[in-house]
Amino acid sequence: MFGTLVGMGVHTVASSYPEFFLFRDCTSATFCAAGSVYAIVGAASVLAGVTQVSVSLAVIMLELTDRLNLLLPLMITILLAKMVTNFFGTPSIYDSYVHMKRYPYLEPGAIIENELADASRVMSKKVICIPATGTTIHQLEELYKTTKTFGFPIVEDLETKQLVGYLARIELKVALQTAKRHTGVDANTPCA
Repeated sequence: MFGTLVGMGVHTVASSYPEFFLFRDCTSATFCAAGSVYAIVGAASVLAGVTQVSVSLAVIMLELTDRLNLLLPLMITILLAKMVTNFFGTPSIYDSYVHMKRYPYLEPGAIIENELADASRVMSKKVICIPATGTTIHQLEELYKTTKTFGFPIVEDLETKQLVGYLARIELKVALQTAKRHTGVDANTPCA
């Protein structure tokens, strides 16, 4: 919107003062001061400031307009908008959203210690498994209450521990709540 207003203002000045040094080489005021060009360049500048993308934004804007002669004005305004946001240290809208939602995010340039660390240093030594057959509702309730594990491997039996599946903690909670609602299911009911 602001770009269109600036374009209209420049068009008025170019029409009124065609001998002004900025407009001498123009064949017409419309050629040098088209409001649509200013609108496109202004929109690209705002998008560059908000999203902090540069080359891809220029390509998108060129594809949208199909006007290759806008390449230089677009690149200059996108570069300037990116420089201004970098100068003030403003994060992009994407970074702000990641922080606002508290998503896990590794900051650029973060130092990762122990890059070659063994998995055994960070994993649990005692894995709590659920046998595929023979476990009762009561045993699963106790397992849910006494542990804070995010999930449980389901194994063929506790001797061989051959993996047959995985049960997430939240799924176990939902299954236990569903089992309590059914009639004929008690604490000694075996699970399959």
